[in-house]
Amino acid sequence: VMFTSNNGDRSKARNFVIFITGNERSLNSKQSNAAANRLRSGVAGIYTIGLNVRDSTELDEISSKPLDEFRTLVSGEDQ
Repeated sequence: VMFTSNNGDRSKARNFVIFITGNERSLNSKQSNAAANRLRSGVAGIYTIGLNVRDSTELDEISSKPLDEFRTLVSGEDQ
């Protein structure tokens, strides 16, 4: 619904979602992965940013690929 011309979508520009999360895994990672798959299947690419994330598995699954381009991990030491 967000990526429509009524909301400012430009037909020749690729759409992206920026997903920022903290150090806890989501309560329903299957639901998160399903939503991410729907987005990546033509609607939008997904950049992920993990803050103080101990295990990046869920972010890796949500993020567009390649990970070195679409996933960033930030620890407290980086701040």
